Amino acid sequence: MPTTNRSFYYKKISIDGKEFELDFLYNKMSKLVNQFPQSYYTVVTDDIGRPDRISLKVYKDQNYWWIICYNNLIHDIWNDLKEGDVLSILDVRDIQEFMKQFVIKRNK
Repeated sequence: MPTTNRSFYYKKISIDGKEFELDFLYNKMSKLVNQFPQSYYTVVTDDIGRPDRISLKVYKDQNYWWIICYNNLIHDIWNDLKEGDVLSILDVRDIQEFMKQFVIKRNK
């Protein structure tokens, strides 16, 4: 079974001298700020279950799907995305600045 290591998004905490638990209330996503005006996108039938397709339409890049989901509190792409929903779309410059500060720097 494949595993995914996304622990770099979370701050490890110490309990009784052991560092093993993750504090899910503190993560870098809280640092994502709107400095530029956001836009809006209305979900169509073909978008249901495909946030990557929405990302490709609005950003010309399918890799920002997770930002769209995070920003719109979409946890389940099959049930949280409905035709006619209006999604808040962050400006790509805000995303690029966030990536430059917190993601790319972290992976170096």
